[in-house]
Amino acid sequence: MAPRKSVTIKDVAAAANVSRATAARALNGYGYVGEAAAERVIETAARLGYRGNRVAQALRGGQLPIVGFVPGDIQNPFFARIAHDIDAQLRQSRHSLLIASSEESVAQ
Repeated sequence: MAPRKSVTIKDVAAAANVSRATAARALNGYGYVGEAAAERVIETAARLGYRGNRVAQALRGGQLPIVGFVPGDIQNPFFARIAHDIDAQLRQSRHSLLIASSEESVAQ
């Protein structure tokens, strides 16, 4: 069984017979949207099971709550402890930690 494709704002706009910009304004609460169009978009989004992509929204807004950590050797217990402590602190402010090892290579 193939996984279900996520419903996009483009799908909602087409089904509600509005532009993508209008659908985005109605669903995200910014700019002007006529009352009838807004209601149609919101009802269509609910019917189709639309869920906004919070990561995409955060990326567009420049507010993705992720901090990167690139230690020299991710298998080194010293760096593992640092990563653990950073992650614990970040979780308190609802941020996530992204880790990648440089394998002691400046080019990496």
